[in-house]
Amino acid sequence: MQAFLISWMNLFRYTDSVVHNGLLTLFYGWSIFYFTRLFIDLGKDLKLKRVSLKRRISQLISVFIINVLLGSFLLALLQPSFFKKWQFNGWLFNDIMLGIIYGVIVVTFIFMLRSLFKKNKAGVKKSIQIYTMVFIVEFLVATFVMAVFAGAFSRIVFEQDAQTIVTKNKAGNTISINKIRQRIPNGRSSSGISTSMTYFLISAVDLKTGETTWTKHSKWQEYLIGSTKEGLFTVDSKKERVYFIDETTGKISLTEQEWIEKIPELKDNLSYQQTDYAIIDELSIYFYGLDGRYYKVDLKTKEVVQNPDYEKIVDQHNGFMKEHRNSLDTQKELAALEKLYPEFFDLEIEPSMNEQDMAFVVYKAKRNSKEKILAKVSLKKAQIFWRTVLEQEADDEEPVMLFKENNAVYAVTGRKQYKIDEQNGRLLYLYDYQYNERQK
Repeated sequence: MQAFLISWMNLFRYTDSVVHNGLLTLFYGWSIFYFTRLFIDLGKDLKLKRVSLKRRISQLISVFIINVLLGSFLLALLQPSFFKKWQFNGWLFNDIMLGIIYGVIVVTFIFMLRSLFKKNKAGVKKSIQIYTMVFIVEFLVATFVMAVFAGAFSRIVFEQDAQTIVTKNKAGNTISINKIRQRIPNGRSSSGISTSMTYFLISAVDLKTGETTWTKHSKWQEYLIGSTKEGLFTVDSKKERVYFIDETTGKISLTEQEWIEKIPELKDNLSYQQTDYAIIDELSIYFYGLDGRYYKVDLKTKEVVQNPDYEKIVDQHNGFMKEHRNSLDTQKELAALEKLYPEFFDLEIEPSMNEQDMAFVVYKAKRNSKEKILAKVSLKKAQIFWRTVLEQEADDEEPVMLFKENNAVYAVTGRKQYKIDEQNGRLLYLYDYQYNERQK
């Protein structure tokens, strides 16, 4: 409630938006003019004793409330973020709902045009009034539907569902591929537990430009294992199938059946558990077969090799993130950094990105803060080279995913992906997974 009141009050403050400031000036000007007239009329009425003071005061209060509500509605309507919520953005349910809403509006508009051509002058005026009311009702109903079912006006939570995969597509462009989870609050259960609708989307972003390469609707049990020469190897545990996704288009480039036709030794031995696979390079896939043995598939020679030593590769790959973040070396680095920078809270590091005496860290400036900060710091002395504030969902405590590519540092916080200049910390662009577009 407090957040709502703050955002509502902010509508009546001047910002850097020309449209917002212009409308706000008109609102203030109209309010001053209208209330000045009311007070003048009030003075005349009291002088002539045409109306009671009590009645005039109640009228003033009513007019004030109506003006504030209408002004709030118009100011909110013309916010850039409001219009964005009425755009197709790649998220399945959002796009379906918008398609239905826009379809209904188009059909209504067609009926209106047909009706106007059949009416006389008096009938046209009446029809316009009727259809204006119909459009207003449709807008209000659509707003309600989008708010309840698609979360257009509620706080939607975005979380990273898997590790970021960085690879090159057939065009030679370096892209990042992320599977993002979207949670839309839709009420509470009878036991008081918050409930939500969950959707998944795989999004590929050109790291150089920050533009969307492709998006693909996904589901909970669709797992991205890694990038290979055949494409993005994927396991669908629910439908019990494996396949490769073309990293240029986002479409399936090689099905399980087609893969088995190329390599018959794989028949009846492929698992549908994502933890049974490991990809170290683009030419090899290690897996734990249904026969209880470990194999390596050479994608270049189409050779399948069985070796019990591959168990270590599969196990190490699947436990990498947990062991990586909790390894003894990582804990030692964390302890050293906490000693150098006692003002850092909830410190996170990515050891693989450390260079000589420098490290990239994520921390909070205050305990229980909702704001995280990415910084480049010295490992030898208390020196911060640069820092950048990262926006993160209020209830998202997942670690920030960090990686480097071509002298830039990338940070994925769930909804946002940042590209930051490695040398000076300047923000190069910000990608928003809610709208699947570059924001800055």
